[in-house]
Amino acid sequence: MASTIRNTVIEFGTLAVPVALRKVSTKGEVNFDRACKDGAKVKRLEINADTGKAVTAEDIIRGVRDGDDGPFHEIPAEAIAAIEAQTKLDSLAISGFVPLDEIPWERVTGDYYLAPVKGQSSRGALKLLLEAMKPVYGPRGKVIRGARAGVTKLMPRSLQHLAIVYPKDDGLFVSTLVWAEDFRQAEEARSTLADVKVDEKALGMARELIDAYSEPIEHLDSLTDDVREKRAELIAQAALGKKIVAPKAVDTKGASDNLMAALEESLTRRKRKAAVAGD
Repeated sequence: MASTIRNTVIEFGTLAVPVALRKVSTKGEVNFDRACKDGAKVKRLEINADTGKAVTAEDIIRGVRDGDDGPFHEIPAEAIAAIEAQTKLDSLAISGFVPLDEIPWERVTGDYYLAPVKGQSSRGALKLLLEAMKPVYGPRGKVIRGARAGVTKLMPRSLQHLAIVYPKDDGLFVSTLVWAEDFRQAEEARSTLADVKVDEKALGMARELIDAYSEPIEHLDSLTDDVREKRAELIAQAALGKKIVAPKAVDTKGASDNLMAALEESLTRRKRKAAVAGD
């Protein structure tokens, strides 16, 4: 079972359901350990920018600085605790529901799911909310009411996030999104290629190539992280004193000089591979 980030309450109208907020993914990382030159473990090692000397956690104070190079003003620990308490969100208050298929998924930054809190009678209420947010189908499978996503705000730690609560199969998921005011590159991203003309013949070949590489949705779950194992192996080799040589950088110059030739070659290779697999 995934670890609980925090216990909270999801609110819709007068409905308040205790839930456990849990991270959807729990990817393991392979990183370097830190140690002193004599092999001793490192605990919260920081460097003083002025002296270059190491300082401990006890030497560090919190506060604000006037500009980049101005004086630093310390804020007492009790004041910081009070500020965090006053600016903390204790529940997921849904301000409204929007069509799930219109969510700007490019703005998603993190994923969680909601689970009933142990010892609380929230399973029935959560199930009711889940079913109410799912799409409603009419005769012949026609959608007569699309799936909805609840819009809320979430503070898993100290930063507030825009978030949505939405149904997926028999679970309620939560995704955090970048605030609209912070997603400044959105308009640029949408219009980056607006004035570029596309050759119709090349477009037809590109579509054919995409079709040749098309896979069922299960393809997503067939892939694994092949960097993690390799990274762990390289770290182990480096720890034993083996020299690790960085590979040459990929040369991308002229990669698309002849687009049609590249498309034709790609299609030929894919069809040849498919033919061999068919045999």
